[in-house]
Amino acid sequence: MIPIEVGNQESIVSQNEEHLLNLGRGKALDYVDYTLVHYQVEKHVYKKPAELAVVSTSDEISYLDFYIWAAHIAMELSKDNIGPNKRVAVLVNPSAAMIAALFGIIQSGAACLPLDFNQPDERITAILDDAGVSAVVVDDSGAERLSKFEIPLYSVGAVSRNINSNSLSEMKTIKNISLCKNDHAYVIYTSGSTGEPKGVLISHEQIFNSTHARNMVYPRSPTFLMISPLACDSSMAGIWGTLTTGGKLVVASQDEVRDPEKLIELINKFMVTQLLCVPSLYEAMLEIAERRNISMTSLDTIIVAGEALRQSLVQKHFEFHGGAVSLVNEYGPTECTIWASYYKFTTPEPVSIGGPIPGVKLYVLDKDLRLVSEGEIGELFIGGSQVAIGYFGRPEATEEAFLPDHFSTMHGARMYRTGDLVRWNKVGTLDFIGRKDHQIKIRGYRIEASAVELAICNFSGVRDAVVMANTDSTLLLAFILTSTNISVNDLREQLARELPNFMMPSNIVTLDHFPRTMSGKIDRNFLKLEYTNLVNDSQMPAESSQPTKISDGANGMAERVALAWRELLKINSVPHDVNFFDLGGHSLMIFKLQDSLEKHTGKRPTVVSLFRHTTILAQSKLLDAEYVNINDFSSKQNLEKSDSRRKRGVRLKDLKS
Repeated sequence: MIPIEVGNQESIVSQNEEHLLNLGRGKALDYVDYTLVHYQVEKHVYKKPAELAVVSTSDEISYLDFYIWAAHIAMELSKDNIGPNKRVAVLVNPSAAMIAALFGIIQSGAACLPLDFNQPDERITAILDDAGVSAVVVDDSGAERLSKFEIPLYSVGAVSRNINSNSLSEMKTIKNISLCKNDHAYVIYTSGSTGEPKGVLISHEQIFNSTHARNMVYPRSPTFLMISPLACDSSMAGIWGTLTTGGKLVVASQDEVRDPEKLIELINKFMVTQLLCVPSLYEAMLEIAERRNISMTSLDTIIVAGEALRQSLVQKHFEFHGGAVSLVNEYGPTECTIWASYYKFTTPEPVSIGGPIPGVKLYVLDKDLRLVSEGEIGELFIGGSQVAIGYFGRPEATEEAFLPDHFSTMHGARMYRTGDLVRWNKVGTLDFIGRKDHQIKIRGYRIEASAVELAICNFSGVRDAVVMANTDSTLLLAFILTSTNISVNDLREQLARELPNFMMPSNIVTLDHFPRTMSGKIDRNFLKLEYTNLVNDSQMPAESSQPTKISDGANGMAERVALAWRELLKINSVPHDVNFFDLGGHSLMIFKLQDSLEKHTGKRPTVVSLFRHTTILAQSKLLDAEYVNINDFSSKQNLEKSDSRRKRGVRLKDLKS
């Protein structure tokens, strides 16, 4: 009897494992011939050359013009033997030119490395050094930013509206550049645990598989609103998912991305059908639309990704759109080429990150890398055709994160260890539980808490630091131990020089000691609770539905602006000369700052003006009098200078020599 029972038990376990593997196995990619993604776009150049490919508030460009533009960039790089096995960075403001720069680099055979204007010089230097880039494609702003760097710069130039036989022959020349599916397509840098950025290498085959899966899940040709910065890999979802299907890519400018109301205007102006953004930005857009009574009738699909989706937002989506607009929650690390799972809501159902996309395998494993049963929490591992090559120049980090996939029958198959805790729920989809380690995702940016802690501990007088997200993962908190009385403002200034805005703590709390668990580890849950108590117990200004009474004088205006900041940032005192973003403010707070300033001052500055005037002193001057914005005048001059330079077709590399 015992052997039979053991045999039955073994049979049950085997069936359970097979069931779990089936839950995590995405449908097969329905293709036979592998084709480079930029060749897929080329097909539409010949099918509909005059139709618009990329548009923005300042420009629009057809498929043929766009392709010729990119070919010119590729030719300039190729003339200097920059191609396969090389890396070329791009630092161009969001625009049609930015998309042409990306496309031209890909056409040249080099791997594209996107940079972000919001990254401090120290981080850009670290990325360029780590990647060993051969050149950077820039616009005028990018050229100015990188003028002190010893690296060849190539101007993105301007689109040629005069198509001729030479242009068409260039297209054919570029197509002759030999590329294989294992060649590098792009490198996306993420925050490293040591404080140094890590570059994730994505091959042409992996971006093809990711894009093909997207076209299977979203089969229609979209008019897509691109909101994500190019340095975020989610931007690649919109670019390739749109242009490979012959759709129209709408590129939002930096100022428009900062203003949810401007994004709604873009949706209605260009009849956008699909967009992808972090949930917090989508929530801000819904709040504006409801408050202003603005509809967004052209939309058919809203995709949210990059941070945890809250149930209240799912409810709000259906209250606003009804069932006319799909809401899709996507999940996926950069190391698995943009996305790995998705869940499409048909009603205000419980939040889930869903099941596998086509071509992907999801495994929920225990510490011994064994499958865990439904309802049990385990770590998510991702296998399949989209798992990245690894980290550029970091074999040890690659070996630690990318493991042999022992569930696969394919030779050399690997799976990526995400560090995310999940579980299979009763309906066969994944519930996201949280991080296994102390990595954090806030507003779509993945942050290594240890990298921020290291930067804080480099400040003289800081003995130790703990960094974490608040309870709803919208703000970054820092708790520090100090040996002397240090200046938190000086600490913020140093961090701002080393870290991008999204890694800046919103609040820095000084403690005498860290609470410990019974095992002696820092009690992070208690710290988070203690932070909540500190905010609740602090003598914050009382919320009021009535605007503050207006008093005369510059000091009075500064006091009212400070009151607005204190309410929004939940801090007791604000120096008048400290930058809003250095105090933990971020782009999604700006429209709330508008509301708070209007309540306390009776005046409502524009979003753009608030990004240009980022201290209490500057904002009080802005609100207290008729203010002539010198920056606007300078921007206009720079734009005229930029247009003149592009019309002359000047190569910045030549200008530097």
